[in-house]
Amino acid sequence: MSTWRRAALAMLIGLCPATAAPAFDALSPSLPTNYSPPDGDTEGGLWMASRQAEEEIAHSPRRIADAALETYLRDILCRLAPEYCSQIRVYVVRTPYFNASMMPNGAMQVWSGLLIRMRDEAQLAAVLGHEIGHFLRRHSLERARDLETKTSLLTLFTLGLGGAVAAGGVAPAVAQGASGGAQLAALGSLFAFSRDHEAQADKYGVQLMAKAGYDPAQAAAVWRNLVDEQNASGEKQDGSSYFFATHPDPASRLETLGGYARELGGQQTIDAGQAHARYFAAVGAHLPGFFADELHLSQPGRSEHLFKQLLDAKFAPGVVNYCLGEVSRKRDGGKLSDAALAYYQAALGYPDAPPEAHRAIGLWKLKAKQLDEARQHFTAYLEQAPQAGDRDMIDYYLGLTEKAP
Repeated sequence: MSTWRRAALAMLIGLCPATAAPAFDALSPSLPTNYSPPDGDTEGGLWMASRQAEEEIAHSPRRIADAALETYLRDILCRLAPEYCSQIRVYVVRTPYFNASMMPNGAMQVWSGLLIRMRDEAQLAAVLGHEIGHFLRRHSLERARDLETKTSLLTLFTLGLGGAVAAGGVAPAVAQGASGGAQLAALGSLFAFSRDHEAQADKYGVQLMAKAGYDPAQAAAVWRNLVDEQNASGEKQDGSSYFFATHPDPASRLETLGGYARELGGQQTIDAGQAHARYFAAVGAHLPGFFADELHLSQPGRSEHLFKQLLDAKFAPGVVNYCLGEVSRKRDGGKLSDAALAYYQAALGYPDAPPEAHRAIGLWKLKAKQLDEARQHFTAYLEQAPQAGDRDMIDYYLGLTEKAP
């Protein structure tokens, strides 16, 4: 099977829009523990393709091979579904979009764009729990069998939908932040789970996170944050938007998830402060790179809203203030505006401020002919980033600061 066909299958296996669901039923996994399907049938074929796709993800240059981060994510998965812990592997893929998916053989990929949209471990557990719901209910097998009754998988895989990349399950244009969103939406609508599957996964995931001791209200919080971000982007919440093309009415889902949380309330045993600290410790080292990927998408409305949400959550305030300064600067056509300066200066009030905040302020001060202050910030930048690739340019600017009139 070709790379892009395996990627298309991975989309079938893992892409998961969501929907509202009726009242609760009991947890009832259909996947036996330590299960392996027989060769030759539909499920055996799904597992074979999953193993091939997993191998490519494991060796992809986009994989973030951070053993500590992968272990942290796997520990959450094992807390949610301890009986299936031995069957679970997790891979982090550097792609600046919100997505996680779990293959029928127990391999999960988590995209970096998802990690910067979680406020704490409980919200992450809500998303991972939803994916485990698909896994334990064997929804990919039901979906494959349903497709087989309508047309052959081979026919589906040979549709000209843009040649997705197995490492991320997304068309190259999407990975580059270009116009590939329409291609991804087309794949999503073709391979998405049914509404019943999504209802089960939502229901299952919330129960799993509550049983594990997480606050079930955080499941609705994840969706609310995404809806607010979408509104800030100016995109419509309908089929014209990739995100909402593969999701039903967000208001009904918020209502349903909120009802689940009220029904399951009082089960929280995991300390929220400790969970937040664990989450930040796991992802903190990667945040500057993840945030830079978000900025490169050139979606100022969406990015500004996201970074302000993170700032309100006291999440990496030094880096986030710097990123808000970059959003302001880009929105103003690259000009070093007063609004951008205020964010850069605020960044320096926190220990996680990136050295680039000093560089940005130095450029603003140089333009304003405040040469002493410009020199101080340029010097601080080079002291904190001695291997900076733009050192020669900064040395030149430092020379200009010595030529005071």
